Amino acid sequence: MFVPFDENGQPTGEYEDFLTGFLIDPSVPKTWGRPVSVLTMPDGSLLFTEEANDRIYRVQYQN
Repeated sequence: MFVPFDENGQPTGEYEDFLTGFLIDPSVPKTWGRPVSVLTMPDGSLLFTEEANDRIYRVQYQN
């Protein structure tokens, strides 16, 4: 989840999904992955673990 901030550095009270797509079908509890933990790296990238397939993923900014 991403929480946007206003020009004064305060949270706007809204949120946006940041990383989605783990549900195969939202109407049933079937998934292809279950993210469980997130770590922010020194370069600003995010590592997250996923317990259904024992994977570690990296999310990084590219312009």
